[in-house]
Amino acid sequence: MPLLISDLKTLLTFGSELNISPDYLKLKNARPLFHRFFKDGQLQVKDRSADVEALVVEGKVPINGQAPSTAHVVFIADDAGKYLVGIRVDVTLLPEGATLPSEISHVPAALDPLERGPLHLVFGIDPDGSPRVGLGAELLFPAQATEPHPYIWAYPPAKQTQPWNFFGFFKDVSLDSIDQLKKICSGNFELPDGVSSKGLTLSALALDVVPGPGIGPSGTGAKSSRWLSLGVGLKLAGQWDIWPGVLQIKGLDGSFTVGDPRGKPTISTVIGGRVRLTEAIDVDVTVMLPEKSLQGSLAGTLRVGALLEKMFGKIPLLENLTVSRLVVAAELGSERGYFLDLDLDHLPITESLKLSKVGLRVAKEGDKVAATISAAWQVGKTAVTVTGTWSSADSWIFTATSPDPGITLTDMLSTMALDTPDTLRVISPQLLALNLVYQPTRKALTIQSKTDHASLTFASFPKI
Repeated sequence: MPLLISDLKTLLTFGSELNISPDYLKLKNARPLFHRFFKDGQLQVKDRSADVEALVVEGKVPINGQAPSTAHVVFIADDAGKYLVGIRVDVTLLPEGATLPSEISHVPAALDPLERGPLHLVFGIDPDGSPRVGLGAELLFPAQATEPHPYIWAYPPAKQTQPWNFFGFFKDVSLDSIDQLKKICSGNFELPDGVSSKGLTLSALALDVVPGPGIGPSGTGAKSSRWLSLGVGLKLAGQWDIWPGVLQIKGLDGSFTVGDPRGKPTISTVIGGRVRLTEAIDVDVTVMLPEKSLQGSLAGTLRVGALLEKMFGKIPLLENLTVSRLVVAAELGSERGYFLDLDLDHLPITESLKLSKVGLRVAKEGDKVAATISAAWQVGKTAVTVTGTWSSADSWIFTATSPDPGITLTDMLSTMALDTPDTLRVISPQLLALNLVYQPTRKALTIQSKTDHASLTFASFPKI
């Protein structure tokens, strides 16, 4: 039976020193891996501190060939958080201590364009039971005296021809300006207009690299290595008034993705953050650059009538909406515009015209506001697809489409609570087309229907 996470947490809770045997962990392949790197095959963590809930331990760990050094141990639980399925041990290599295993000793040369601090030996057991041995590197960026250092690590790829995927999330590293990123890559890093670089910090790095075969920091490996892509994660201070009075993004973060970073870099930028649409509605958004396209979504159940009026002005039928999904998007280039996509469980047009499974889009482009609806309408025993459009303040136009052979005129009029003339009740023709025009200001509904032999128009007005 695998080790229970509850038992592991009990072990991590007490004492300043941790001693764990591979047999205790009950992980496949842990025994040979532990004996390869630990004296007596035992994981020892001295002067330790633990985040019990995160299953992380930090302290001093001795490995074969060197004295105890700073280490980071991560225990990996299954998706349910019940059993231990893996472990990762990350140990700092000392200047006069152990070296990297021969099978990966050539890899650090691929990182030569980066000014490096200490290397780390990283090893462990993956959730599938595979033993892994990789490495990490501290980066002396933006300066040697910078604390904390950015840190990236990786396990070897499945095949030698595949890239090593180095990555790291670390404590924020302060940057004086965006131009300091050019020490990593000479690309043209830029923040969009309106986004301040004050308070800029580096929080993540990712690097896909194919190491060359050479050995040593000055061998041929550095020259023959290929950097395929670079990812940079940032945190930004302040806010971005992306659409003054309507869309302001706060809690900003950013990322750069760089293709061919050591050749002819191509950079794409994403700015993320949170937009407060109303006091009750926060939406996490991303802005893709250079396209200047904004996307954001929020799931939940919300009333958004006040939001629509704020963003688009009053739109009839939509004053008291309750929505189950909301998506906001905007185009910020030369043709500026924004829209909301909403999912509604129900939308009553009139007492007799009640729509369900409603998808609503409201868009503003320039000075024009338009709304479209796609929904279901139950007519008798038939589910009818309804589309609606609105582009002025006084009318909605709905078109109904039903599966072949379609709905009957009798079913439609009965659903609308209208009397069917005797002659039509006998014939009960199938409808080929059905259009409805609703005037919210007058609460008037006009129905235009077409059969094989006739076109009929009905009108419904409220009682005065």
